[in-house]
Amino acid sequence: AQPPAGSGPPPGAVPGFDAYALSHIAPALLQATLHPYLNLKDASSLQLLEAIAGAQQALHAALGARYSAYLLESALPALGCSPELASTFVQHVASGATGQRPVAFRDFLRSFVENYHASQQQRRAAGGR
Repeated sequence: AQPPAGSGPPPGAVPGFDAYALSHIAPALLQATLHPYLNLKDASSLQLLEAIAGAQQALHAALGARYSAYLLESALPALGCSPELASTFVQHVASGATGQRPVAFRDFLRSFVENYHASQQQRRAAGGR
């Protein structure tokens, strides 16, 4: 007998994937994006950013609102992102659902990384506040 519609995971869902993605994959993608040795002037680094952008969009496609909430409420604030920047980040991640290519999100990630590193330098110069 088939379970009633709407009960349990959809066909093909991998049990535990959501929790694993949010606890391991998503943090690794953010850490790789913000790695201090990522050279944004290097073509291979831009390819890496595009791959990260595509992976972020794939996670959003798989997890939907759970991924958005994770980014908005946990991951991005922990990095010191303002609510406005976190919201913009999530909008770009979600743009994959509208068919936007990862290259557009990659370009946003590039400016996000540049701004993040600049803000970290300012914090260090101000004495770590």
